[in-house]
Amino acid sequence: WKTHEFNNAENEESVSIDLTSTVPATANSDYYLVVHPSKVIDHIGNHRTERVQKVFKFDNTAPTCTITITSGTKGLSDWYVTKPTINMTYSDSRGSVEKYGLTTSTTASYNSKKNLQQDDTTGVKYYGYVKDYAGNVGKCELETIKVDTTPPTAPTKGSFSVSGTDPNATLNKAPGAKDELSGIE
Repeated sequence: WKTHEFNNAENEESVSIDLTSTVPATANSDYYLVVHPSKVIDHIGNHRTERVQKVFKFDNTAPTCTITITSGTKGLSDWYVTKPTINMTYSDSRGSVEKYGLTTSTTASYNSKKNLQQDDTTGVKYYGYVKDYAGNVGKCELETIKVDTTPPTAPTKGSFSVSGTDPNATLNKAPGAKDELSGIE
């Protein structure tokens, strides 16, 4: 705690105190302000004198976030062959997260989503945004992910060809086989 004291000797009804000259711009701590004496007088002359105290929290540190894939099976060439679950976690050194969001947009979105499941895609990138009550903003991102849960279509009967007579011969690519997302090997 850092304490700043102000003497209200004039017993003003309203006191404006500028702490910017005493609190550093990089402050991330609590400040305790004491105003004394503060005298309250009603319309018939009764009065009470007391000390007024207030705690101010200064926060200049942005919250942090991390995006991970918590489920999903990765196949060949970094393609997910089952729907992955994307998860965002966040934290704030002052414990004051106001809003957060997980999105594919590069523009901040505070949609209150922390978990999403991704459908088939040739590539998508996720961004996480988190904002604390002091207005500090944190951003995180996940590398581009590709998802293909749909098996390729099989060629029609009779469109296969075999090279050679060896039982371990190579089966040539069937002209009718296709896969719209990840392609055919």
